Amino acid sequence: MKSITLIVASILITSLNIYSQSLNLESDSILTSVFSLDEIKGIQSFVTYVDDFVVKKTKEDNVEKAYHDFFDWYYEYQMKNKVTKSPIKTKYRYAFLESLDKDVFDAFWLRDSTVLTVRYKGKEYKNLSDINNIDINFKGKYMEYMKEVGEVDRDSYFIDVHTKISAMGGIPGGGGLWMPEGFHHKRDFNLVKNRIWAACYILCIHDHVDIRMKKYLKEQRRRESKDYEVLK
Repeated sequence: MKSITLIVASILITSLNIYSQSLNLESDSILTSVFSLDEIKGIQSFVTYVDDFVVKKTKEDNVEKAYHDFFDWYYEYQMKNKVTKSPIKTKYRYAFLESLDKDVFDAFWLRDSTVLTVRYKGKEYKNLSDINNIDINFKGKYMEYMKEVGEVDRDSYFIDVHTKISAMGGIPGGGGLWMPEGFHHKRDFNLVKNRIWAACYILCIHDHVDIRMKKYLKEQRRRESKDYEVLK
């Protein structure tokens, strides 16, 4: 009984600690000028989701520091493994994103379930379906917010990010090392603009194409085997 009480107490303390560090997004005047209050509530939900993830991943209760620790870890992982891998398990990430209000999702992300051409192990695959791809919506309201932040705050980083995403139509390479190597050490994640971008960015990171193709082909074989069993 005592051990159960200690576990519950620990969970409550952690939860209160995270809650006490949650940001008041409405304190950002640019955010409130671009998004409605209902949309800001939706933004708060995904920021809180990623806050919770980085705290658990790094075992650092201070949310601001947890983001820095996460990006340090992710950078080292990328350098060691040379592949992009979603830090949040794909099925959980997709399930959460699909639970968001449609207007909030569309303001930040685009979903595409068809990949036109992929080369995997020397073979070319075309018009693949059921490979979900979620990337930043380069025409969404969040890009409008990012542009305003860059101009009003004279923040060259956000001006540069907005320009690159607009030109490329998304985040290059599904994330990769683009942000960790040049962003977080100079940023305060207690600022609304930085916390939202970090959360949005983490939710954009997907597995390298080789990892996704391996899963895709495995699922295709499973379906074909199941169909064969039905035909028999």
